[in-house]
Formats: sequence, structure tokens, C-alpha cells
Amino acid sequence: MLGEQLMRARKAKHMSRPDLARVLQVIPNTIWRWEKGEREPDDETKSKLAAALDVSVAYLMGESENDKDNCIQFDINKNKVYSIPVYKYSKLRGEEYPTMTPESYTLVDTRNLTDINPLKPPFALEQDISFRMANTAGISPLHMAVVNPAVPFISGKVYLVGYNGQSFVRRVYDNPDNSKELVCDGERQTITAINAQAGKFIIVGKVVKGIYDID
Repeated sequence: MLGEQLMRARKAKHMSRPDLARVLQVIPNTIWRWEKGEREPDDETKSKLAAALDVSVAYLMGESENDKDNCIQFDINKNKVYSIPVYKYSKLRGEEYPTMTPESYTLVDTRNLTDINPLKPPFALEQDISFRMANTAGISPLHMAVVNPAVPFISGKVYLVGYNGQSFVRRVYDNPDNSKELVCDGERQTITAINAQAGKFIIVGKVVKGIYDID
């Protein structure tokens, strides 16, 4: 029964077996064996699966038809984690919130999330060398950054922003004339108050975690 429920929950999350394997830090063949019923994960791994797929252990075991019934987040090193979608930084087009299908999913420590808006939940950005983020913001190439739209704007912090159909990770400053100053690797760009207020400039969410803690 676990195999069928596991496959159903994985597909509902739009995750491939390699995606789920990456989150659980196992090989894809292990996921395949669980889904085919050839093997069954231990209780600790079942809790990890439930957290990664945002369902309850009871649902995975076929003991409940409600996937949220008694749903828990798995405790790793006494820190609860959430499963969040991962998007390619290079594919973003200045949207208020990513609308494309996620590349994969990953787990993030809830200590880095604080508030969560269920309508615009946290997500991760995966970059490549061609579309690097901001090194001065503590995010190195080939590493992910976690973005949380629920965090209120504070001048001088690092944000994912959208401007004229493009997305950027920048340190954002609020100027006295209501314009915005975007800073990255020593380069500065000013967004006029008119453009900022006309909706051409969007603050998507605060970057709350990269390879280093983001201040």
C-alpha cells in the first residue's frame, strides 16, 4: 500500500524519482523499489518522505484518505524542515511569483523561514555560471538561495526582484525620494520612484538563505 500512496503523493508534487531521491539523499532506484513494494523504508525515512511530499505518514501507509491528516514535519537534528520547490534562476522573467513547473524540490530548515504565506510559499533558486546571483550577498555560483515572500521589506537587505520582465537577486535600498537602489558586486542601479510605484518594479521576496546566512 505504501508504494501506491508514495507514487501518488510524488506525482501530485510533480516530482520525479530522481527529484525525491535527491531530497532524501538516496539513489533513484531506492525510490523505485519502495514504489514497487520490493522494499519498505524504516520509520525515520517514512517521516522524511512525508515531510518531503507534504503529506502525513498515515496517508503514505494507507491508513488515512486525507493526505494532511495528522501531518507533521520531520525533525532533523531537532529542527523541523519543509519541502519547497526549486526553480532555475535563469528561467525567471520578472514575475511576482514563479509560475513555471519546479525543476525539483528540496528541504529547508524552518529556522530560515519564520513567517510563511500559504498563497506565496517559500521557494529555492538554482543558479548556473551564466546566471549567477550576487556574490556580495553571500551567494556563490552553483548554489541555491531560498526566497521567502512573507518577510516584510527592510531597506539594505537582499531580495529577489523583478524589473521590466527580468529577475535579479540584489541588495535593495529605499531612498528618501522613494526610488530604489539595487546593488550587486559593486554595481548600482537606480529604479525611479515613478517606475517603482507604477508596478514595473516588484520585490518578490527576501533571500533568507544562501551558501552563507544572508543578513
